[in-house]
Amino acid sequence: MNHRYVTYEYVVDGRTYTDVGYGPDGREMRLGDKVRVRYFPAYPKAASIPTDKEQTGYLKDSVIAGICMATFVTIAVYWRYFRTKRGSTLQPLS
Repeated sequence: MNHRYVTYEYVVDGRTYTDVGYGPDGREMRLGDKVRVRYFPAYPKAASIPTDKEQTGYLKDSVIAGICMATFVTIAVYWRYFRTKRGSTLQPLS
């Protein structure tokens, strides 16, 4: 018997869902213990039992990915803009 796997049940809009996953922080759970379930609102069957530490990690990773993507897009647009300008017939300033 593996106590790190738990079967959990949750209700969304009056409909009950059941899933299996790891217990929070890998700690042993007992029947009736409450856990916080996170689910995707558009598809409530997609759920997990993340810990606060995991949630913080996901947020941090998302922010870093967003900053990297914004930097990449900015460089690409800047590069494209100035490469186009170099090939134009504009006269340099005296």
